[in-house]
Amino acid sequence: MPGIDEATRPRKSPSPAPNDANPDSRAPSCLEDSMEFRRAIEALTQEMLENRRLAAKFHLSEECFRRTFDEAPIGAAIVDPEGRIRRVNKEFCRMTGYSPSEMEGRMWWDIAHGKDLQSSIGVYLDLFAGRIEQGQIRGQISRKDGSIAWTSISLGMVRNPDGEPFCFLPMIVDVTERMEAEMELEEKNAQLHGRAQELEQMNATLHVLLQRRERDKREIIESVEGNIKLLISPYVQELKETGLNGRQRAILDMIEGSLRDIASPFARDLFSIFSDLTAMEVQVAHLVEEGKTSKEIGSLLDVAENTVRFHKYNLRGKLGIRGKKINLRSFLQSLGCKFST
Repeated sequence: MPGIDEATRPRKSPSPAPNDANPDSRAPSCLEDSMEFRRAIEALTQEMLENRRLAAKFHLSEECFRRTFDEAPIGAAIVDPEGRIRRVNKEFCRMTGYSPSEMEGRMWWDIAHGKDLQSSIGVYLDLFAGRIEQGQIRGQISRKDGSIAWTSISLGMVRNPDGEPFCFLPMIVDVTERMEAEMELEEKNAQLHGRAQELEQMNATLHVLLQRRERDKREIIESVEGNIKLLISPYVQELKETGLNGRQRAILDMIEGSLRDIASPFARDLFSIFSDLTAMEVQVAHLVEEGKTSKEIGSLLDVAENTVRFHKYNLRGKLGIRGKKINLRSFLQSLGCKFST
């Protein structure tokens, strides 16, 4: 019977599913997936740690730059490529008198003074175009209170990786005191130069006056000598031809010698140098210089010989040779040589 045959016929067991029926066959695949996921997690963790480390390093670097920038002993600013100020430090604010909020957003060349504005813009354009790598500007800037400050500015540019301008970094040194000292020194040098020229003119004038004085002096001496020869010497000569005794002739010789010496510098310069000499001392000095003895001088001047010695003693004192082994006549002759030269 068909029904019996189907019932008594042995049935085939269904084949089990590969993974569901055998747990041991699924274990290697799950383990591999777990390890791959674990490696991905570890890589992601390492990447996150590296990002955190880089962020911390960047933050530290940024903090170091901020402190260096803010506490720098010279003025510093960050200027964008359009020339607008984005940040300034404390020294910059002290130098200009503006606060950071007053400066940030303004154009860089707004603080340039007068003729220095054009040079500031010119250096900025040269940097922007890449014609120069660093610019130097020495000029004036306007402070908030209206005063002027002399500055020396070093202007550099930072570019991005594509070579495009990123920002300008001007570094500013206040040189007002130095410039004022230099200008004061230049003014004093100009004054000294003017004074030196005045002194040169005065010296030239004095030289001309001295030359004129010497010329006038020679003319006077020549005039006196001429008058003596024309007006006095003829009468002296007539007196010599009359009957004079010895003393009278000696006196006449002394008069003639004195007239001759009037134009000579000896007696005149002796009196001008040693102005405290008396008239009698000048006469005695003149006769001593001529080689007269004390007795002869006394006879010619009609005074006692002791009086002549007294005047000689005073002469030595006034001439500064008293107590020294210096011959009076030789000393007077040396004076005469000095005067004649």
